[in-house]
Amino acid sequence: MSLLLRTNYAIARSSLKRQKLRTFLTSLGIAIGIASIVYTFGIIGSFKNLVKAETNDALLVLQQKSDEATDISSILTAKPLISSPFNKETVELVQKSTNTTAAISPFAPITCNLSGDNLVANGNIIGLYESALKTLGLKVKTGSFQSDASLKTIVLGHNLSLQLFGTAESIGKTVNIKGERYIVTGVLENQDNPRNFTRFNFNQVGLVNFDQLATLNPIIEKVLIQLPDHNTMLSVKDSLNKKLSENPNLSGTFQLASEEQISHPASSNIKLITVLLSIIAIISIIVGSISITSIMIATVTERTHEIGVRKAIGATHFNIFLQFIFESILLNLSGAVLGFVIGYAALLVTAFLTEFKIYFSPEIPAIALGVALFTGFISGTIPSLKAAGKNPIDSIKQPNR
Repeated sequence: MSLLLRTNYAIARSSLKRQKLRTFLTSLGIAIGIASIVYTFGIIGSFKNLVKAETNDALLVLQQKSDEATDISSILTAKPLISSPFNKETVELVQKSTNTTAAISPFAPITCNLSGDNLVANGNIIGLYESALKTLGLKVKTGSFQSDASLKTIVLGHNLSLQLFGTAESIGKTVNIKGERYIVTGVLENQDNPRNFTRFNFNQVGLVNFDQLATLNPIIEKVLIQLPDHNTMLSVKDSLNKKLSENPNLSGTFQLASEEQISHPASSNIKLITVLLSIIAIISIIVGSISITSIMIATVTERTHEIGVRKAIGATHFNIFLQFIFESILLNLSGAVLGFVIGYAALLVTAFLTEFKIYFSPEIPAIALGVALFTGFISGTIPSLKAAGKNPIDSIKQPNR
């Protein structure tokens, strides 16, 4: 059996090499389909990681009540609120109403021009407490976050440091924010996935102790409530809802949500995008398969004499069937390899042009290989059966074309 397979593989390979241009153009249809599959899985995996990576299941977020669903555009666009019902008293009320081991922090973004050695227009500064760094999964690479409210200090995101000073080693330098000077005391680690449910790119923000921003009148967009563990989530949420609703300034203006709940509408959009891209990939595969079937039928017609000669010297129907099914599968596999290269090249270009960390998985090439083998067998079945069923006497009379 192994000799039979090797022989048919050699015949199929030799036949395809004789028609290199036809082989390339025919396999291109499958290549486009496979490239679509690779790119689809890669992009969707990246979006899922963007929305769900390192989901903090012990985080509650107090935010302004809104009927608007969070979608992909809102995740990718940071737009601070114009007004908010929350203030420092709200933060203190939350602190009193929750477990004393919970880490509470305001989240107050300010958009303004920042100047260091260079000017950054419409830069983002976020006022928060040091506990929020752990909550948001941020690490200070060099220096530290200063909690002393009497000091004017700032921790810069990696890219913001480069934009302001041309270096990630900017500790000791001064940033001018709305006429006030803040000393750089730290620089964050470069984030692979710099965005999260807050919608801000933490590679391009400055972090300041909230109490140091009092003179700039920061607007608290949300309050981060990091609980000791997920088990206390429901009880704390119920207690907070009750306490905050009793406050006439807050009643009906807020909502408490977990990070997963905030991300859920975006996840729904991701599923829709997945379906749409998958449909495009499937259509490409079907078109490529039809193209291969038509070319294989033409090939069988062109090689009728060869089929007759092989049958005359002892080749069985099964031998002829295997010969052409091997050609079809090899044609699909060559398209799969080309498509795999094109798909991953497109992912690398996307990674270069965007801030997403592209999703790579061994499942992707496995799926691509499986699709190529399946479509190769399906698209080659009819031409192979047609070739195997030819009459050897009639076939041998036909010249090769």
